[in-house]
Amino acid sequence: MRASLSPRALHAVLAGSLAAAAPLSLAIPAALAFSPLETIRPPAENRVAQLDLAIPEPYSRIRAVNLARNVAVKLNGGLGVYRPADCMFRTSVADNNCLISADGQGFLFRFLGGQPGWQQLELPATMETEILIAPDGRQVVSVIYNGAPRPPIQSESGNPPIEANPAPPQY
Repeated sequence: MRASLSPRALHAVLAGSLAAAAPLSLAIPAALAFSPLETIRPPAENRVAQLDLAIPEPYSRIRAVNLARNVAVKLNGGLGVYRPADCMFRTSVADNNCLISADGQGFLFRFLGGQPGWQQLELPATMETEILIAPDGRQVVSVIYNGAPRPPIQSESGNPPIEANPAPPQY
């Protein structure tokens, strides 16, 4: 037959066991005490360098679109009053018509924006942003334009011109 302890008695037994074990954990010499992470990870500066080497090129493109979008949102008053075009929320190259060029100079984005819901409500855009992001996707090289939508222009890469009121994407 198995004896059972009340919850209060069990707590007292466990508390006593832990109290008895505490001095043992303090008896470990400081020279032997270490964090497992300290033995596995190289110094922080080496981790960053290794991480940069390990990240394939597509991640810089994702960083670039995210940075360009966030800078435009900040420049135009925040998400409460401004939303960039839907293409700035796509990280795939194949369906991102906001990416005008990607080369040694960086990632060039040109996109429209407006009040929240402007595309869904089929309202005209109130802002246009053209921004160049560094090739690694981590820095803004230049905000080329941020203002009222300009007339449609043909890009150097042959992409179709930006429309004043592009049709919402079909899903």
